[in-house]
Amino acid sequence: MKTAKDYDKKVWETLGTIAKGKEIHIKWETIAEAKLHRAKIVQVQKELRLIKKDVGITKKSINSYYVSEKAKVGKGIGAGITSGIFGKKSSGKMNVITRNRLRNSQLNQVAPYDQVSREIDSIIMQLDQLKMKIDTWLVENSKSNP
Repeated sequence: MKTAKDYDKKVWETLGTIAKGKEIHIKWETIAEAKLHRAKIVQVQKELRLIKKDVGITKKSINSYYVSEKAKVGKGIGAGITSGIFGKKSSGKMNVITRNRLRNSQLNQVAPYDQVSREIDSIIMQLDQLKMKIDTWLVENSKSNP
């Protein structure tokens, strides 16, 4: 399973020539360059959406692991023995504590992937704004250069 850092690295590798460092930056001077950059942006957005889909699949697998772990709490021979020794009320409290611990662990495991998803959303939005800027520039310059 890929880590959130792996996905983050893949995002910035996908941006490649469009990004300098961690900032999106494109310049164009001709209509042909503008159209080429727009096509690159569309392709990069498609790739980013695929990465985001992979991030979602990883999050689902993490969540499903914790669902099965939480379902195991309070089941089995050990739980019966524990409730017999300490009583059902104490055993129930221990189960609640265990489930809460699992939930906190789950949230900590999923949080970096959520951050990568938000970052991808932000980048896609920035690329949409850049596409609109290119489209506006193309319309303005195609009128003056028929």
